[in-house]
Formats: sequence, structure tokens, C-alpha cells
Amino acid sequence: MIKIKVSYNGKQYECEKYEKKDEKDLIERYFFWRVSTFITANKKLRKPPIPEDFSEPFCCYVGNLVHKRGAGPDAFKLDSNGNVIRTIEIKATTTDSGFQGVKKYSFDELYWLDLSEFKQLKYKIYKFTHDQIPTSARCNLGNLDGELISSGLICMIK
Repeated sequence: MIKIKVSYNGKQYECEKYEKKDEKDLIERYFFWRVSTFITANKKLRKPPIPEDFSEPFCCYVGNLVHKRGAGPDAFKLDSNGNVIRTIEIKATTTDSGFQGVKKYSFDELYWLDLSEFKQLKYKIYKFTHDQIPTSARCNLGNLDGELISSGLICMIK
């Protein structure tokens, strides 16, 4: 990964840009979570949530975004000069209907990592503009008209 300094709203952030050589690490993060789903299913426990240490870097890598950790936007889309042109919120679920807790704070786009077919190692990533996200407490993104930006097998990212 490449460390990149990004200026946004008068503050400087150290962000990360993921490269082809980071794929192995990203896939390992996925399989760490996947093994935990096997363990919890065997013990009849609730499936663990998808860790943001996988979902955010994965979406950033696939979507060609710059990952920002901490409060505020999860990622940035930069122009060729390194200036922020879009702020990004990233969500991930194992259901095809959506999730709770999309807040209408300041972001330009929402990337939704749909892992509803995680048992087959399949994923989809959708992009929604800020205006496409409803203000209700529960977002059923499966009914919204987002742009499918990537789909495939986890073990073969690109």
C-alpha cells in the first residue's frame, strides 16, 4: 500500500492507496472473517459482522479509492492532482436487502459491498449518490437504483 497525504476541509490526513501486491492481505482478511462464520454457525451463534478492516480496504482497492481511517468519510476519490473530488461512505452486509444506520451526514457517494453470496465467495459493489440514499432508519438498497461497479469472486479480485 502507498501512504498518501490528503487535504480535506482544512485538515491533513494520512491515507492508504491499495495496490495489486495488497490483494493477498485483503483476501486473508476476508478468510479470517469467513472462518469465524463457520465457527459461529457450528456453535449456533450469531454470524459476526463483516469487519471494516476488510470491507473498507477491499472497496477502496476495487473502486480505486483512497482509504481514510477514523471518523468522517471512509474514503476519498481524488483527481489526477490528488485533490478530493468525492467523499465516500462504505457499508457492507451479508444480506441482499441493505442495512441499518446510513446517516445523511456529509458524504458524496455510498459504496455498498454486498456479500449476500459469501458462501460462494461472490461479491458485488454498488455505488449510490448521496441523493439516492433514503433518510429512513433502514435502507433497503436492493430496491434502489445504484450503479454496479464490480462483481466477482473474492479470491480473484480483478
